[in-house]
Amino acid sequence: MDGASCAIQAGIIALISGNSIYVATQTDLPVVLLSHRGPARFQRSASGLTIKRGAGGLVTALMGLAEHLDDAVWVCAAATPADAAVATEHEGHSVEIAFDPQPQLVDPDEDTLGPTINVRYVEVDPGQHEAFYTQIANPLLWFVQHGLYGLATEPNITEETHRAFDEGYVPVNEQFAAAVVDEVEARGGHVVVLLQDYHFYLVGDLVRQRCPDAIISHFVHIPW
Repeated sequence: MDGASCAIQAGIIALISGNSIYVATQTDLPVVLLSHRGPARFQRSASGLTIKRGAGGLVTALMGLAEHLDDAVWVCAAATPADAAVATEHEGHSVEIAFDPQPQLVDPDEDTLGPTINVRYVEVDPGQHEAFYTQIANPLLWFVQHGLYGLATEPNITEETHRAFDEGYVPVNEQFAAAVVDEVEARGGHVVVLLQDYHFYLVGDLVRQRCPDAIISHFVHIPW
């Protein structure tokens, strides 16, 4: 087995729960990967459009896997205005990015050396994202799952918390689920879906309802 095959095998075994043995033997299946943070961020400056590699442990852990998959797309949030502009320019479809030696958009008319990743940026309403990310995902779910609350008195679930969940976490999960479903259906339905972290607890069920043949794994990057 060559190095790329080993990377794929190891990555899938590490990320898939429940179906690990089956999926590890089916590495030719298309893959749809979802995380809040993506592998690259676009920035627009006086010199034009630039791309920076995404930061953080999750991105680092998944890059090696994603770069060696023949048919994969990475769905993530548009983190900058330039990300959103790129998504709009491509009508919501994915863009192909090469990462070696520096991140750059792939020109379909030119040969590309080294691996590339197809990335689909999802633009989220700022108000919904604020409720989803800064009221539910990070200060509530992250703290609860790290055991950082004094559970006798915390967290204090208020009407504002319920509203942030209903008007932020739920619709944002629905929006990302729709993007995942779109990518799954474009690949024929029999696809490996890798959902990442506590931001997307509602996505799995929403995808399952519309994609019964998909193999869905949800990995939470928290040291329980």
